[in-house]
Amino acid sequence: SWELGLRSGQLVWSDEIFRIFEMERDRFGASYDAFLAAIHPDDRARVDAAYRESVASGKPYEVTHRLLLPDRRIKYVVEQGGTDYEPGGAPRRSSGTVQDVTERVERERAMTIKDAAIEASLTPIALSDSDGRLTYVNPAFVKLWGYTDASEIVGHLAPKFAEPPESVERIIETLRLHGHWSGTLVARRSDGELRTLEMAASIMRDQFGTPTGMMGSFADVTERVAAERALTQLNATLEQRVLDRTAELAAERNFIATVLETVGALVIVLDPQGRVVGFNRACQALTGYTLEEMRGQTIWERLIPPEQREQVR
Repeated sequence: SWELGLRSGQLVWSDEIFRIFEMERDRFGASYDAFLAAIHPDDRARVDAAYRESVASGKPYEVTHRLLLPDRRIKYVVEQGGTDYEPGGAPRRSSGTVQDVTERVERERAMTIKDAAIEASLTPIALSDSDGRLTYVNPAFVKLWGYTDASEIVGHLAPKFAEPPESVERIIETLRLHGHWSGTLVARRSDGELRTLEMAASIMRDQFGTPTGMMGSFADVTERVAAERALTQLNATLEQRVLDRTAELAAERNFIATVLETVGALVIVLDPQGRVVGFNRACQALTGYTLEEMRGQTIWERLIPPEQREQVR
C-alpha cells in the first residue's frame, strides 16, 4: 500500500511496493515526483492525469501502467487509489495499492498474439467445447466451408459439417479416449459440395489438465486425392494393356511356332550371329538332329561338309 500526504508531499510505501519497484528505501526520494520517475516515460502523463483527475473529482481511480527498471526490464502494475478531504473540501491525503500484474499481462499478450495468428492463418482452424459444439472458427475455415460469416457456424455441433456426420462423432470419441487424432474426413460445404480434408485434432486442457474443449486444423486435399485416384486408375489401365498385349504376343508366338512345326518345308531360324534358335520338325526328320542339339550352333558347323563351308559363308 502507499500513502501520500498532500500538505507535506511525503510519499510512504509499504515493503511490498519497494519489492515490486525493486528499489531500496534509502534510494527512494519519498515523493510523488520520485514515484513518477519510476514509471515508464510513455506512461507517466497518463498516470499523472488519472491521479489528478481523481483528486479533483473525489472519485477513486485505477490505472494499469509500466515500470521501467534500471536494467531496462519492464514490469506491469495496477494502481488503485483515492483521496481523503478536509471538512472544508481541501484534499488532505491520498492512499492506495499497487499490484504486480506482469505475468498476467504477458500471458494476455501471448494469447492476443496467438489469437491474431490463428485469425490470420491461411490454415482453417476450429475450436469446440467438450461436446463438439463449435465455439470459434477462423476466416479460413469459414471460406473453406463456403459460408460468409463465422456466426453461421459457431454454436452448431461439428458433425453437421461432415459427411457422414457419424464420422466426426467417431473422431470426438477417439479424442476423448486418446487426446489426439489425425486422418481424412469428408466435409459438406454450405452449397452441398463435398471436399476431402486432412485433419489434425487434439484435446485442449487448462493449467490443471482438465479438458476444456477440442481444436482441429484442416487442409483441403480434394484435388490431390482426385489426382492420385486418376493416376492409380491410369496405372491400372496401363498395366492391363501390358498384360493384354503380352498375351497377344504370346498367342502370336504360339501360332507361328505351331505353323513352323507343322509345315512340310525346312525352316531354320538364325540369330544375328548365325546361330540356330529355331529348327522345325521337317529339319529334324531330314538331318536327324533335335532342336536342342542344334540350338546355339551354326549350320555350317553341323550341316555343311567342311569342303563346302567357305562357299556357304
